[in-house]
Amino acid sequence: MGVAHLVERNPPFLHLADQHPASEPVIDQAARAIGPAECADRERHGRRDYRLTRAHHDQWSIPDDASPSGHTGVVVADINYGPGTPGDDELRLCGEVSDGRRAVELGISPWFNSLAFARAGAKSIAVDTDAERIAETRRRATAAELQVQCLQTDLADLGDVASASCEVVLAAHTIDRIDDLGRLLRQVHRILKPSMPLVLSMPHPYADISPEHPYGTGARTIGEWFTALTRSNFRVDHLLELGATAHAPAPATLILRARKEGS
Repeated sequence: MGVAHLVERNPPFLHLADQHPASEPVIDQAARAIGPAECADRERHGRRDYRLTRAHHDQWSIPDDASPSGHTGVVVADINYGPGTPGDDELRLCGEVSDGRRAVELGISPWFNSLAFARAGAKSIAVDTDAERIAETRRRATAAELQVQCLQTDLADLGDVASASCEVVLAAHTIDRIDDLGRLLRQVHRILKPSMPLVLSMPHPYADISPEHPYGTGARTIGEWFTALTRSNFRVDHLLELGATAHAPAPATLILRARKEGS
Protein backbone atom coordinates (compact mmCIF):
# COMPACT_ATOMS: atom_id res chain seq x y z
CA MET A 1 0.00 0.00 0.00
CA GLY A 2 1.55 3.33 -1.02
CA VAL A 3 0.94 6.90 0.10
CA ALA A 4 -1.36 7.55 -2.84
CA HIS A 5 -3.58 4.64 -1.82
CA LEU A 6 -3.76 5.93 1.73
CA VAL A 7 -4.88 9.33 0.54
CA GLU A 8 -7.38 7.89 -1.92
CA ARG A 9 -8.94 5.36 0.46
CA ASN A 10 -8.86 7.53 3.58
CA PRO A 11 -10.34 10.98 2.95
CA PRO A 12 -9.25 12.24 6.41
CA PHE A 13 -5.65 11.94 5.22
CA LEU A 14 -6.13 14.28 2.26
CA HIS A 15 -4.41 17.02 4.24
CA LEU A 16 -1.16 15.06 3.91
CA ALA A 17 -1.02 16.00 0.24
CA ASP A 18 -1.03 19.68 1.18
CA GLN A 19 2.47 19.34 2.60
CA HIS A 20 3.81 19.69 -0.98
CA PRO A 21 3.88 22.90 -3.02
CA ALA A 22 0.90 23.25 -5.32
CA SER A 23 3.15 23.18 -8.37
CA GLU A 24 4.50 19.72 -7.55
CA PRO A 25 2.74 16.34 -7.65
CA VAL A 26 2.36 14.24 -4.54
CA ILE A 27 5.17 11.69 -4.71
CA ASP A 28 4.27 8.14 -3.77
CA GLN A 29 7.77 6.99 -2.87
CA ALA A 30 6.63 3.48 -2.06
CA ALA A 31 5.16 3.06 -5.52
CA ARG A 32 8.26 4.53 -7.16
CA ALA A 33 10.62 2.43 -5.10
CA ILE A 34 8.74 -0.80 -5.66
CA GLY A 35 7.49 -1.22 -9.18
CA PRO A 36 4.81 -3.84 -9.84
CA ALA A 37 7.06 -5.78 -12.20
CA GLU A 38 9.86 -5.80 -9.63
CA CYS A 39 7.49 -7.08 -6.95
CA ALA A 40 6.42 -9.89 -9.27
CA ASP A 41 9.79 -11.21 -10.31
CA ARG A 42 12.34 -10.23 -7.66
CA GLU A 43 11.81 -12.70 -4.85
CA ARG A 44 15.19 -13.41 -3.31
CA HIS A 45 16.00 -15.39 -0.18
CA GLY A 46 12.42 -15.08 1.02
CA ARG A 47 12.27 -11.29 0.73
CA ARG A 48 11.72 -8.73 -1.97
CA ASP A 49 14.69 -7.04 -3.59
CA TYR A 50 13.94 -3.31 -3.47
CA ARG A 51 15.91 -0.69 -5.37
CA LEU A 52 15.45 2.94 -4.39
CA THR A 53 15.24 5.73 -6.94
CA ARG A 54 16.19 9.39 -6.84
CA ALA A 55 13.53 11.51 -5.18
CA HIS A 56 12.79 15.19 -4.50
CA HIS A 57 15.30 16.46 -1.89
CA ASP A 58 16.54 12.87 -1.44
CA GLN A 59 20.29 13.29 -1.43
CA TRP A 60 20.86 9.74 -0.20
CA SER A 61 18.88 7.65 -2.68
CA ILE A 62 20.91 5.36 -4.91
CA PRO A 63 21.84 7.46 -7.95
CA ASP A 64 20.90 6.40 -11.47
CA ASP A 65 24.49 5.55 -12.34
CA ALA A 66 25.18 3.45 -9.26
CA SER A 67 26.79 0.11 -9.80
CA PRO A 68 24.68 -3.04 -9.28
CA SER A 69 26.43 -3.60 -5.97
CA GLY A 70 25.34 -0.19 -4.77
CA HIS A 71 28.88 1.10 -4.14
CA THR A 72 28.85 4.89 -4.51
CA GLY A 73 31.73 5.98 -2.28
CA VAL A 74 29.31 6.92 0.52
CA VAL A 75 30.12 5.38 3.91
CA VAL A 76 26.95 3.83 5.36
CA ALA A 77 26.49 1.88 8.58
CA ASP A 78 25.64 -1.82 8.65
CA ILE A 79 22.16 -1.10 10.00
CA ASN A 80 19.72 -3.90 10.79
CA TYR A 81 16.06 -2.92 10.38
CA GLY A 82 14.59 -6.24 11.45
CA PRO A 83 14.49 -9.96 10.69
CA GLY A 84 14.81 -10.76 7.00
CA THR A 85 15.06 -7.16 5.79
CA PRO A 86 17.81 -5.63 3.64
CA GLY A 87 20.41 -3.53 5.43
CA ASP A 88 21.41 0.04 4.76
CA ASP A 89 23.95 -1.09 2.17
CA GLU A 90 20.86 -1.69 0.00
CA LEU A 91 18.23 0.67 1.38
CA ARG A 92 20.43 3.73 2.00
CA LEU A 93 17.95 5.34 4.40
CA CYS A 94 20.24 6.66 7.13
CA GLY A 95 22.74 8.26 4.75
CA GLU A 96 26.44 8.79 5.23
CA VAL A 97 27.48 8.74 8.88
CA SER A 98 31.30 8.89 8.67
CA ASP A 99 33.59 11.73 9.79
CA GLY A 100 31.99 12.15 13.20
CA ARG A 101 28.45 12.83 12.09
CA ARG A 102 26.05 12.44 15.00
CA ALA A 103 23.83 9.38 14.78
CA VAL A 104 21.32 8.43 17.47
CA GLU A 105 19.89 4.99 18.13
CA LEU A 106 16.63 5.78 19.91
CA GLY A 107 15.95 2.71 21.98
CA ILE A 108 18.66 0.06 21.82
CA SER A 109 17.51 -2.55 19.34
CA PRO A 110 18.33 -6.27 19.51
CA TRP A 111 20.91 -5.55 16.79
CA PHE A 112 22.76 -2.77 18.68
CA ASN A 113 22.75 -0.40 15.71
CA SER A 114 24.61 2.24 17.71
CA LEU A 115 27.71 0.05 17.35
CA ALA A 116 27.19 -0.08 13.59
CA PHE A 117 27.05 3.72 13.53
CA ALA A 118 30.29 3.95 15.52
CA ARG A 119 31.99 1.36 13.33
CA ALA A 120 31.15 3.47 10.26
CA GLY A 121 32.79 6.53 11.81
CA ALA A 122 29.83 8.31 13.36
CA LYS A 123 29.68 9.99 16.75
CA SER A 124 27.20 7.41 17.99
CA ILE A 125 24.65 7.98 20.76
CA ALA A 126 22.54 5.18 22.24
CA VAL A 127 19.44 6.15 24.24
CA ASP A 128 17.47 3.66 26.34
CA THR A 129 15.54 3.44 29.61
CA ASP A 130 16.91 0.00 30.49
CA ALA A 131 20.12 -0.06 32.55
CA GLU A 132 20.97 -3.58 31.38
CA ARG A 133 20.70 -2.61 27.70
CA ILE A 134 22.93 0.39 28.35
CA ALA A 135 25.48 -1.78 30.18
CA GLU A 136 25.49 -4.37 27.40
CA THR A 137 26.02 -1.65 24.78
CA ARG A 138 28.98 -0.31 26.73
CA ARG A 139 30.42 -3.81 27.12
CA ARG A 140 30.13 -4.52 23.40
CA ALA A 141 31.56 -1.13 22.47
CA THR A 142 34.57 -1.66 24.74
CA ALA A 143 35.18 -5.16 23.35
CA ALA A 144 35.06 -3.80 19.80
CA GLU A 145 37.18 -0.74 20.69
CA LEU A 146 34.37 1.59 19.66
CA GLN A 147 33.10 4.78 21.27
CA VAL A 148 29.35 5.02 21.91
CA GLN A 149 27.82 7.68 24.14
CA CYS A 150 25.15 5.93 26.23
CA LEU A 151 22.25 7.85 27.77
CA GLN A 152 19.96 6.09 30.21
CA THR A 153 16.80 8.17 30.07
CA ASP A 154 13.23 8.22 28.88
CA LEU A 155 13.20 8.07 25.08
CA ALA A 156 11.32 11.37 24.91
CA ASP A 157 13.76 13.08 27.30
CA LEU A 158 16.65 14.04 25.05
CA GLY A 159 17.79 17.11 26.98
CA ASP A 160 21.41 15.92 26.98
CA VAL A 161 21.49 16.11 23.18
CA ALA A 162 21.99 19.58 21.74
CA SER A 163 19.37 21.07 19.44
CA ALA A 164 19.95 20.72 15.70
CA SER A 165 23.11 18.66 16.24
CA CYS A 166 22.29 15.25 14.73
CA GLU A 167 22.40 13.92 11.17
CA VAL A 168 20.15 10.90 11.73
CA VAL A 169 17.92 9.34 14.38
CA LEU A 170 17.09 5.63 14.05
CA ALA A 171 14.44 3.67 15.95
CA ALA A 172 14.44 0.01 14.86
CA HIS A 173 11.55 -1.86 16.51
CA THR A 174 11.78 0.33 19.63
CA ILE A 175 9.07 3.02 19.57
CA ASP A 176 6.11 1.40 17.80
CA ARG A 177 4.24 0.89 21.10
CA ILE A 178 5.29 4.08 22.89
CA ASP A 179 2.40 5.95 24.50
CA ASP A 180 3.26 9.64 24.08
CA LEU A 181 4.45 9.51 20.49
CA GLY A 182 3.88 13.22 19.87
CA ARG A 183 6.21 14.26 22.70
CA LEU A 184 8.91 11.88 21.48
CA LEU A 185 8.67 13.13 17.89
CA ARG A 186 8.93 16.75 19.03
CA GLN A 187 12.17 15.92 20.87
CA VAL A 188 13.56 14.11 17.83
CA HIS A 189 12.63 17.10 15.66
CA ARG A 190 14.52 19.37 18.05
CA ILE A 191 17.80 17.44 17.96
CA LEU A 192 17.89 16.82 14.19
CA LYS A 193 19.49 19.23 11.78
CA PRO A 194 17.11 20.65 9.14
CA SER A 195 16.18 18.13 6.42
CA MET A 196 17.90 15.27 8.25
CA PRO A 197 16.06 11.94 8.62
CA LEU A 198 14.27 10.04 11.32
CA VAL A 199 14.20 6.37 10.24
CA LEU A 200 11.66 4.02 11.82
CA SER A 201 11.21 0.28 11.43
CA MET A 202 8.57 -1.84 13.15
CA PRO A 203 6.43 -4.93 12.76
CA HIS A 204 3.97 -4.17 9.97
CA PRO A 205 0.52 -3.32 11.39
CA TYR A 206 -0.99 -5.83 8.94
CA ALA A 207 0.96 -8.70 10.48
CA ASP A 208 -1.44 -9.35 13.38
CA ILE A 209 -4.74 -8.75 11.59
CA SER A 210 -7.37 -11.37 12.30
CA PRO A 211 -11.15 -11.49 12.77
CA GLU A 212 -10.50 -10.98 16.48
CA HIS A 213 -8.03 -8.12 15.87
CA PRO A 214 -9.20 -5.92 12.96
CA TYR A 215 -6.81 -3.40 11.46
CA GLY A 216 -6.41 -0.44 13.77
CA THR A 217 -7.32 -2.15 17.02
CA GLY A 218 -3.75 -3.08 17.95
CA ALA A 219 -0.65 -1.41 16.54
CA ARG A 220 -0.81 2.10 15.07
CA THR A 221 -2.01 2.15 11.49
CA ILE A 222 0.10 3.54 8.66
CA GLY A 223 -2.28 6.49 8.52
CA GLU A 224 -1.77 7.19 12.23
CA TRP A 225 2.01 7.20 11.73
CA PHE A 226 1.67 9.67 8.86
CA THR A 227 -0.59 11.91 10.93
CA ALA A 228 1.74 11.89 13.96
CA LEU A 229 4.82 12.63 11.85
CA THR A 230 3.11 15.39 9.89
CA ARG A 231 1.85 17.08 13.06
CA SER A 232 5.42 17.05 14.41
CA ASN A 233 6.66 18.78 11.24
CA PHE A 234 8.21 15.79 9.50
CA ARG A 235 7.80 14.91 5.82
CA VAL A 236 7.71 11.20 4.99
CA ASP A 237 9.74 10.54 1.85
CA HIS A 238 10.08 6.75 1.98
CA LEU A 239 7.64 4.01 2.92
CA LEU A 240 8.74 0.39 2.54
CA GLU A 241 6.61 -2.67 3.25
CA LEU A 242 8.90 -5.69 3.37
CA GLY A 243 8.78 -9.41 3.95
CA ALA A 244 5.75 -10.54 1.93
CA THR A 245 6.23 -13.97 0.39
CA ALA A 246 4.09 -16.62 -1.28
CA HIS A 247 3.76 -18.35 2.09
CA ALA A 248 3.19 -15.14 4.10
CA PRO A 249 1.42 -12.69 1.77
CA ALA A 250 1.15 -9.86 4.32
CA PRO A 251 4.29 -7.71 4.73
CA ALA A 252 6.15 -8.35 7.98
CA THR A 253 8.07 -5.08 8.37
CA LEU A 254 7.16 -1.43 7.87
CA ILE A 255 9.95 1.13 7.40
CA LEU A 256 9.34 4.87 7.27
CA ARG A 257 11.83 7.63 6.66
CA ALA A 258 10.75 11.16 7.55
CA ARG A 259 12.80 14.33 7.14
CA LYS A 260 12.74 17.26 9.51
CA GLU A 261 10.91 20.27 8.07
CA GLY A 262 11.69 23.76 9.31
CA SER A 263 14.48 24.78 11.64
